[in-house]
Amino acid sequence: MPRGIVYRINWSSVSQSIPMEENNPRRPRLHKPRIIPVMDIRGGEVVRAIAGRREQYKPLVSRLTDSTDPLVVAEELRIAAQTDEIYLADLDGIVAGRPDLNLIGKLASHNSRLWVDAGIRNSNDAYRVRQAGATVVVAGLETIEDAPEVEMLAWVIGRDHFAFSVDMYAGRPIGSALSWPASPSDVINLAIKNCTEHLILLDLARVGIGSGTGTLDVCSWAKWKYPGVELIAGGGVRGPEDLPALAEAGVDAVLVASALHDGKFGLPGAAL
Repeated sequence: MPRGIVYRINWSSVSQSIPMEENNPRRPRLHKPRIIPVMDIRGGEVVRAIAGRREQYKPLVSRLTDSTDPLVVAEELRIAAQTDEIYLADLDGIVAGRPDLNLIGKLASHNSRLWVDAGIRNSNDAYRVRQAGATVVVAGLETIEDAPEVEMLAWVIGRDHFAFSVDMYAGRPIGSALSWPASPSDVINLAIKNCTEHLILLDLARVGIGSGTGTLDVCSWAKWKYPGVELIAGGGVRGPEDLPALAEAGVDAVLVASALHDGKFGLPGAAL
């Protein structure tokens, strides 16, 4: 179970806050969401994430490579996903507040667009990660100190270089601060109010188990209310078969790890 406070949600109240179908249609989109490959790093090596149970994460086993070296794995992921983006989840930063700034710099020199979740707790943390080379600094609900800190963070590193992650476990927001609201929709409203232009909806309980993201309704509502925000979904993407529904829900990009390593999107050299 991830660390932090787990809030219980009254799902009936959440559903009432999501507009009815006539006001919130899932319109088909002309393009599928782009894939952002994810690497979970602990102790300098890539590990395989399973359902947010971080104590059980083991060194990566992948059809793409036999290596657990982040630089090697990143290159193979980029080739498999046909992208220049990489999403780094620095578990030492998230769990213990010790981000690997040296590794972030090395990865940044090999990738033109590097997303980094390193357990940002305040704007000082964000500045250090940005200076290390992150293109986009991810502040997660799980670790950020409080809501006002989000606005300060966006001001310090720039809105274009900042993303907010609505971290959930089995649909419930998880956070270290009591100042955050208890429902996903209220968290999203507060994050957008505080200058977020890149919004991530991530359910840790679904990571690595191939059960689908489980956040389609929330994604659809978020895109309806904030159409100008880049919407990213993660946790449980099974393969290409999940992309049409995610696109219909307004998702612009998806975070993918296990499905890429298992060859669900094709091995290197094959088209997605």
